[in-house]
Amino acid sequence: MKKILSILIASVVMLTACQKEHEPKIENITIDVVLKQNHQYTYTINHNDDEYSSPYISQDTQHDAITALTPNDKNTASVFSYTPANDYVGPDQVIITLSEEKEEHGCGIKPGRTPRPHHHHHDDDESVKNYIFNFTIVQ
Repeated sequence: MKKILSILIASVVMLTACQKEHEPKIENITIDVVLKQNHQYTYTINHNDDEYSSPYISQDTQHDAITALTPNDKNTASVFSYTPANDYVGPDQVIITLSEEKEEHGCGIKPGRTPRPHHHHHDDDESVKNYIFNFTIVQ
């Protein structure tokens, strides 16, 4: 009975540690943009490829706008471009996300899989940056 109780306690401790490890720090950066209809908007997102993954559009436009993310040659920055749908007037939103590259510490690593290398981080929490672009398209 003591052996089963010890295994159960150890399992709970490991499960709690794994759940705690996967809770990212989230930083939301809100950018409000007033844009004339049929005009283009661009924004440069700087990122260091040693710390962050390449940015990606985690929530795309809801009004058929044309959106693109183009990384520079060194993958240290990406240019976000947004062009609203032809003659559209009204609100729109796009969210671009960067997540921190992290070493995996055993939770969720499949047998035989090599963990990603550690990238100079001193804290155990993953960081996520969300660039929230709130567009107001006007005539």
